[in-house]
Amino acid sequence: MARGGGVMTAASREGLPPFGVDVEAIGYRPPAVRRRRSWTAGEIRIVHGEEARRVIGRTFPKLFSSPHVAGVVGTPRNVYYRVYKSGEGYAVFYLFEWDEQVFPPHKYDFEPVIVLTDRYGNPREVYVDGYHYFVKRYILPRGVRDFRLYTDVPWRAMSVRWGPIGRDEVELYPINEKEGRLGPPLRYLSDRVLEELRRRDENPLKIHPRLIRNPWSIREAEHWNTIRAPTPDEFLYEIAENYGLARLIKGPLTLRVVLALIRAKVWLENMVQRVASALSSLLSREEERRAPRRELAGQHA
Repeated sequence: MARGGGVMTAASREGLPPFGVDVEAIGYRPPAVRRRRSWTAGEIRIVHGEEARRVIGRTFPKLFSSPHVAGVVGTPRNVYYRVYKSGEGYAVFYLFEWDEQVFPPHKYDFEPVIVLTDRYGNPREVYVDGYHYFVKRYILPRGVRDFRLYTDVPWRAMSVRWGPIGRDEVELYPINEKEGRLGPPLRYLSDRVLEELRRRDENPLKIHPRLIRNPWSIREAEHWNTIRAPTPDEFLYEIAENYGLARLIKGPLTLRVVLALIRAKVWLENMVQRVASALSSLLSREEERRAPRRELAGQHA
């Protein structure tokens, strides 16, 4: 996809509408969402066609990872999108989908991203999944237009970066600027697709409907699935559902056993994340230390 509004090839498989499709002709009429609190100004509508293409051209983020875990993180299978407009500007809901997660192992994985723009379509705020669907917010500095997603853990918790690309970053899939297309297919996030993703047999999509109706409401959300921060037991029960274990919880004893196992899993994830980050930082410093020696050796060769 060419940044800045270049030509983009959108996937139209399985009857999903590509850019420019007449949504009224296929019977899709997105409901208007009225203003609530300070979330956004005015009525919200979903936009398509050239207008949506232009906004995505300015907001679609490249995806990077640490070179030490890039093979485990893998390339997403699909990237879903939905573009909204209000009196405040645009909002784009992106949903990255993988077939599986290697560690902790389970089928399917989703990483939501919401980009809020100014009235001209320039990205200003980016919201990602910081850890187990807790919302993480980034305000782009004035004048910054290009940003990228970064993950250095197998479960793909995201952060946002901008500026020069560091030594600890490798792009997970290239954006083909010449042909104007993405690595994974870009697909419209229709209501039918949402329903299919919510019905997955393992780790179904649980993004709160309010964030789908009104992406500006992410400003007041603490968690992608529950809006407010979940209680510890709700948080652990949700993880059990991700692995299809919730149906096994039939009594207090079973609940305590399953929650104990999940707590152990969360503790292990935290330890692995700390070790992976420390190892990545150590290897990056070692690489920087060796670089001048290689340059000097090349000059004497």
